[in-house]
Amino acid sequence: MDTDTENQPGSKPFAVVDMGSNGIRFAIVNSLSRHLDALWEERAPISLFDTRTHSGDIPEHIIDQVITTFKRFKILADEAGATTVRLIATEATRIAKNSEEFQRKIMEAVGWTVELLSKSQEAEVSAMGVIGSFHSLQGLAMDLGGGSIELNYVIRIPGEEFDDGRDFLSSPSAVSLPYGAAALKKRLAECNGDSKKRDELFTEIVAQLKQATQDVQIPARLQAQASIDGGYTLYLSGGGFRALGYMSMADTSLPQNHYQTYPIPIINGYSIPGADLLTVARKYRDASPHQLTSQLRIFRISKRRAAMIPACSFLVTALFECLHIHRVFFSEGGVRQGICYSMLSPTERNKDPLLEGVRAYACSQPRHPTPADVDILHHHLASAIPSNYLNPTANLPLYRLLPAALYLADISAQYPKESRANAAFHLPLAGGPLGHLRGITHGERAALGLILAYRWGGDIPDPTYQAIKRLTGGKHERKLCEFVGKVMEVIFAVAPLRPAEGLKESGIEFRVVETEEFEVNAKEKDEKKDKKDKKDKKPKRKKYGTEKPVVMITIPRSAGPMIDAVGVARMFEKLAGSEGDVGTEEGLVPGRGTDDEDDDVADDGDDEDGGKEKVKGADRKSGLVRMILRRV
Repeated sequence: MDTDTENQPGSKPFAVVDMGSNGIRFAIVNSLSRHLDALWEERAPISLFDTRTHSGDIPEHIIDQVITTFKRFKILADEAGATTVRLIATEATRIAKNSEEFQRKIMEAVGWTVELLSKSQEAEVSAMGVIGSFHSLQGLAMDLGGGSIELNYVIRIPGEEFDDGRDFLSSPSAVSLPYGAAALKKRLAECNGDSKKRDELFTEIVAQLKQATQDVQIPARLQAQASIDGGYTLYLSGGGFRALGYMSMADTSLPQNHYQTYPIPIINGYSIPGADLLTVARKYRDASPHQLTSQLRIFRISKRRAAMIPACSFLVTALFECLHIHRVFFSEGGVRQGICYSMLSPTERNKDPLLEGVRAYACSQPRHPTPADVDILHHHLASAIPSNYLNPTANLPLYRLLPAALYLADISAQYPKESRANAAFHLPLAGGPLGHLRGITHGERAALGLILAYRWGGDIPDPTYQAIKRLTGGKHERKLCEFVGKVMEVIFAVAPLRPAEGLKESGIEFRVVETEEFEVNAKEKDEKKDKKDKKDKKPKRKKYGTEKPVVMITIPRSAGPMIDAVGVARMFEKLAGSEGDVGTEEGLVPGRGTDDEDDDVADDGDDEDGGKEKVKGADRKSGLVRMILRRV
């Protein structure tokens, strides 16, 4: 397998063909950049495994179909300017009796050399495909092909290097077993409904999987984490496993779906508890392939794939006999993506696929910030957020989501006012232009969409809105997304046509202050006003003790009309609020009362406990921080 970065396509388009056992996948990739943006992808439904003759040969008519398909792929590659084409073959080509003749005919027809992966190479490349789909991961990995299944472990933590100099760790003794979806379907068909034979096959698979988990030599750090979590994290790739993922999305009885179809039908980064996957597998492991083919109607499940669901489910139930699985992540990564990842330079691999993908998309739009602009905006936005929320170990990874949100903050500015929040919300979701993003989980997609929605006010007329909000985590994470989005709304309002320079020139500062510092200042201020309050007989509520962080917004008196204009000034006042201990030291809009007509109460939907989250003004309802507005 060629991983030499010399003589690689670099910034030019290149093509990769994965000649798998159950189908042939082709992709043209724009360039060797971390997000591996595909210009075109397609799949040819040709099964080399199912069509083998009794002697083990690939039939002539199948070879003709493959060559005709490759001629089409070659035309597409030439049209895209992709002069480099990598043709990768796996299990079915490896075991075919006429493999050499097959490879020779391909070379004669299109001039492509077949790179035939060994079992260990296939397992390693499959692991790379999973690694390339995520920003950070550590757990077990399984890739289900048509003829075989690969078992490995994968560890990649950004910035961490391992003893061999690689940026990730996988097993040097990864295991390939002959239980691919097509192969296992055939084995089950040979049982002909005999329960004893099925039980014997199940026992055989369990024994092989148990031995495989020993052979891959799972590192102590993964075993220790599994002990804490109550099971391993498992990353699944391959069409058969992805089909089970789509099945779980459609299963409204699963607890995480809340009696609804799952709201983000993107398989990469999708995650479910291990127990939910086992529930789905048990439901279909004994089903009739013919019955599922004729009756099953689920998104992304073809009739041919439906026929393999029982075999895939059979395999999953055997796996759960061997290992405790805490959580499952699904990946679109496989051999094709693994080859692409192996071609990346070390520098490119260390980049964040989320940020690289977002930046590439944003820079293709007519209105976008430069990296220098994002740095300025990020400085101000991060200054308004308590540091514990920016820690890489925080539940919500704002340290990655903030720069992504800033690049996308103005993308929907061209839309009508009532559509901006909705368009921004959907940017990273299934119907948006960033649905292809790698390196982002579904919870992070939901959080990014929510932040962008609140950057435009947060009014979303979408029936899936509440279901997507739940994916961000608990109520605290949802409120944090709202707070960040509201701060973004204000900082972009200062100078909407030049937000970074305008904000810098305005002199506006955000600062998270120590709670004790604020309480002393607030108490001194209250003591000075005590006499006046008593004279006017106005009761005053004093509340100095708090666990909430305090964010001070400082605006120069000389800020000028870009801030003093009523519309912008009111946005700052609404952000700070004007009730109780969340308020302004000095209002920006003379004569404005606390009950402004723009501060009407809106229903923000059911919270996770079934109650209502009431929206009034801006962050005064969030309870995350106390915000104080000050003019100096």
